[in-house]
Order: sequence, then structure tokens, then C-alpha cells
Amino acid sequence: VLMHRGEAQQPGTLSEEQHPPMPLWVCSAEGGCLSEATSLTLDAGRRWLHQANAATGPGGQCGGQGFWNATLCPDEMSCTANCALEGISSADYAAQYGVIGVPDGVRINYVTHETNVGSRLYLMDSATENYKMFHLKNREVAFDVDISTLDCGMNAALYFVEMEADGGLGKGNNRAGAKYGLGYCDARCPYEVNFIDGKANMQPGTAGACCTEMDIFEANRMAASMTAHPCSSVGPRRCTGTDCGDGDRHEYYKGLCDKDGCEFNPFRMGDQSFFGPDAAVNTNRPITVVTQFLTEDGTDGGELSEIRRFYIQDGNIIQNSKTSTIGVEGDSISNPVCAAQKNAFIETRADAEGDYNQFAAKGGLRAMGEAFDRGMVLTFALWDDLGNHMKWLDSWQPDKLPKTTPGALRGPCDETWGTPDWLRKTEPDAYTQFSNLRFGPIGSTQGQKMDGAEAVQSDAVAAAPGIYEGEVVGPGTPSLVEKVEEHDHQRHHRTRRRKGVPTGALVMTGITLLAVTGATFAAWRRQRQRMDMRGFNNCALPDARAFRQVVDDLEDERETMDLEDGCPKWSDGLAIMSGPTQQQCYRSRLRARKSPRFLDLRDATDKCGHKPRITKSSVALAKRTEVLQAECACSGVALVSWPEARIREHVSRV
Repeated sequence: VLMHRGEAQQPGTLSEEQHPPMPLWVCSAEGGCLSEATSLTLDAGRRWLHQANAATGPGGQCGGQGFWNATLCPDEMSCTANCALEGISSADYAAQYGVIGVPDGVRINYVTHETNVGSRLYLMDSATENYKMFHLKNREVAFDVDISTLDCGMNAALYFVEMEADGGLGKGNNRAGAKYGLGYCDARCPYEVNFIDGKANMQPGTAGACCTEMDIFEANRMAASMTAHPCSSVGPRRCTGTDCGDGDRHEYYKGLCDKDGCEFNPFRMGDQSFFGPDAAVNTNRPITVVTQFLTEDGTDGGELSEIRRFYIQDGNIIQNSKTSTIGVEGDSISNPVCAAQKNAFIETRADAEGDYNQFAAKGGLRAMGEAFDRGMVLTFALWDDLGNHMKWLDSWQPDKLPKTTPGALRGPCDETWGTPDWLRKTEPDAYTQFSNLRFGPIGSTQGQKMDGAEAVQSDAVAAAPGIYEGEVVGPGTPSLVEKVEEHDHQRHHRTRRRKGVPTGALVMTGITLLAVTGATFAAWRRQRQRMDMRGFNNCALPDARAFRQVVDDLEDERETMDLEDGCPKWSDGLAIMSGPTQQQCYRSRLRARKSPRFLDLRDATDKCGHKPRITKSSVALAKRTEVLQAECACSGVALVSWPEARIREHVSRV
């Protein structure tokens, strides 16, 4: 045994660990989203594991599952003492592992150098060397993802697992911890984890690492799934025997964790045209995914009652698909939906022994919520499936059943597709990209993103769950330094005249859409963060910095302006403002002005086949007037609020 005094499973010294940046936008109900300098670390199982403190160079290779070096690893404690996990430079993250930084996110390549396939990465805390811990109840998470190149058999995954914040640092001989990607566990209770609780996992197929898992998004361009996997254990747990739920031993439904989980896969639930190329959620283009974790009483301390999903694409809100499976009603994950699903899909069970409804047996959403209270680690992955070829996600399983069996058909892929050997040879250049990661209270993640400035939030995202119905919500941009006060929806608003008002800008609040011309807008459009609103604004804005002044022109006032000769009218919850130009429309002053520089909004409405009307929102918004926007006259800023249908229709015309 080559143990050295005071040594343990430790970081290597040959390469400095340089975590790739992955910013997290932390949002609040009061004022939008602020950037946190989080980063990523690669899973320990992917790292170079070699002899620690060798006299020359890195020494021998320590090996891993099934091929441990007998000299360095004669037993589990000696192995952790003798072996070091090496750091990874920024250059090697890209060159060796295909992990490449992109604006506000990361790209993960499928095959790199013909040997590295995909990656698994964890989000690190910005202030410590621990993982970033997420408490999900009464919160929502949002992100943008590109899966346009991922074929049948591939899986781009963003999910939470109940790992320890420090990666098990200090347990056994673990001295490397989270910084080097240690401590992984999930609801599969994987056997392939090299180190568990600071000890080498020496015997293949004997010990696994179990913990609660929340799969936010597992998808390729053909199918997608959201799945909750509760466990009866608390926190990460080393399992052996029946606790691991080994299917080969007919113990699949007897382990610590619900391996099937309660899943919402639109295709499996009966809607075969919802998700995929040119479908309602079109996987040929980037997608914004928003997931909400609702509690019974709407508080952080309430019991988890529902997990909801909607998508945003090209500026349009796409509500989740509704199930058409007989006996199952709903469009989300809840205990009633899960119970009905288990009854409907019972013929698809993986093994004849044990209780098929392990979701309920393991505590359902109550148990998931308890794990959320303890804290979860965010994981990003791109992988293929040697054992199952991802049939559980995008094809037909069990394939011995008729395809008409409820729940057997998971996606449109042929059961013979998705073999890793074929994918790695024919589609090595596939990749996924995750970006614009946001987290905050329900309804907050579509607020504006800020770099160090006071954050902003639109009227549309300031209210309760369900606010997104009928609204268009677009994410902000980190380069935009905009500060807009949160308005009291029961007040009237006006603008006051000030010097230095930005010119040529169109800002839409209530739906959080901004449009400018020139390079700044072009960059936003390339990132699909904005709807193309240039047709609504004939003015030019040199750059986004002019928006810094917008806040100076917004105030809450108890004043009302009359609608005269086409000028906009103030109404509860609606503000149309444009600096000096707006002054032309004030009451009697209007008559003294021959040419107020606003379009006649009523004419525009007629062209679209609609009439102005007053509506009440189904949530906490007050009444607002649904008028079309006023054209900027190159002398101010216009703010308007529109419903989704009106914007979509008008954009198509211009």
C-alpha cells in the first residue's frame, strides 16, 4: 500500500482547476434579475485520476470501475489516499471535454477527440468552493436551450439532484470535494460512481449512490420529458443490495428511490404534435423552458402541490400540452395526475415484482418538497445510452408490448435507432447549448436582467401564477442597463419632462419587449431574445446606453390624461410615455399643437380588425386599455402594454 501520511482523495497539482463561467440570473418579485458569477465543474468520474505525490510526474493511473490499479488501489481507503483528481484548465475544458463558453451560457459537444462523449457538469456557488444549492418550493427556474442537432438516442439534460453542497468533503479520505466534481448521486442509484462517502467504489455492481432527483428537462429534438423522482432516504445515500433497486435482481420497484418517477412527456401523454421539429414547440430553433414549483398555500413553507411547465419561443408563450390519455387529466405534475398516470400505464412496468406506483410509495410531491427544502444541486449533461438507447425517452418501451398500449410509445423514434456506436460515428458534431439561466419567485424570471444596476421587472411578471397566460414575455439582455420602477397597478401614470430623455427607443412594459435598430438590436435578435419590433418604430437608437435615462421619465402620479385628437389616454395599469413629445398631448396644450407626433391609435386598431376595449386580467393586474402603440417621433420613449394575440398579428403584418 502506497499511502502517504496525511494524504487522502485529493486534488492534483499538475493543472489548475479553472471552472468555466455559467452565470445565474437571480430574480426577485420586487425588481427583476441580477447576475451571480456562478460557474461549472466537471464530474469527478470524467477527470484524470492518477497517483498522488509521485516522485516524478503524475505516477501511475488509478483506473476506475472494473479496472482499478491493484497496486494503488488494494482497498477502498488506500485507493482514496493514493489517488488524486486532476484539475482542468479553461483550454482543456474546451479541447478535451467539449465544454465551451458562449454568451451567458455553455455549449456541450457530443464527441470530442473521438474519445470523450458528452459531459456532466455541476453549478458552483459564486462565493465558495461548494455547489450552488437551490431551494425550489414557490420558485421557478428558466433557461434557454438549443437541441436542434440532437438526434434519437441523445439526451440534453438539465436537472437537480440532492447532492451535498461540499461534495462530501471531509468524509472518509475525501479532500477534493465539490470543486473537483465529487459526490454525485441520483434516483437510479448508479453503480458507476467511483467514490462514495470518501471511499473508492471497488466492486462493480455492489454499491450505488442514491438521492432524490428532479429532471427539469431531458430532451433531444424528437421528444422531451420532465420527471420527479422521490426517494425514501434523506440526502445522498450509499446503497447495497435491495436498496439499490437492481432490475436484474427483480428489485426495481423495491429500492430506496422511484426510478420511473412521475413523468410528463407530451408524446407519451398523447400529444404527438406538441414537441419536435416544426411542432408547436419547434426544436429546430432555441427554446426557453420555464418550470414552476407551486405550493398549496403559495408560501415557501407550504407543501409542494404542483410542478408546472410552459415554453417561450420567438416571443410567444406556449402553455404545456394537455394529456389526452384516457383516465388522466392535466398538464402538469401533481399527486392526482401521477396516481392516474400510474393506473393508466401499469402495463409498461419494468418488472413484475413490487409496487408499480413508487412515486406515491416514496412520498410523492411531499417528499420532493422536503428534498427541495434541504437543497438541490443543478446538473447539466449531454449523454447517450449504452444500455437502453434512450428508448424510454423517444421511442417504444417495453417494445414487447403493442404500440397502442397506454404509455408504451414515448416518442416517434424507431426502436432500432439511437445506438451509441452509430451516433458517435455518424453525428459526432452534435451539441447542446444552455444559456440565460434564471431563478426566482413564481413569475419573476422573465424580468429584465441587470449587470449591477437596480433591476427591473415588467407588470406581466409581477403577479401570481398564471400571469403568463395571454401575455408575451421576453427575457432581458445583460448589456441593457435599464431601470424602470415597479408601478402600483391601481395608480395612474404620467411622465415628466426632463432633459436628456433618450430618443428613438420603443420600450414595451407589461410584456417586457424592447426594440432598437442597429447592431444592438441585431445582436438581440440573433440570440432570439426579442421579437422583431422594428416595424413599430421608425426611429434610430445609437445604442442601448440611452436607456439609462428612462427611469428619470417614469413616475407614479394620480393624474389622468384625456384622449383628444388621437393622443393616448392614461388608464389603470397602462402607460404610454415619450418624454418631451408627450407634453404635446397634455389637455388644452394639445389644441395649440398642430401636429402631435403620435399615430391615431384607433385607425391602427381598425386595420387589425379589433376595437379598443377595457379588460380585466385573471390575476392581480388592474384594468388596462388594450390600445395599439404610439409611434416614436425621435424625441422620446414610448411604453405600452399589449396582449399576446395583438402583437403576434401586428408583427406578421409589418
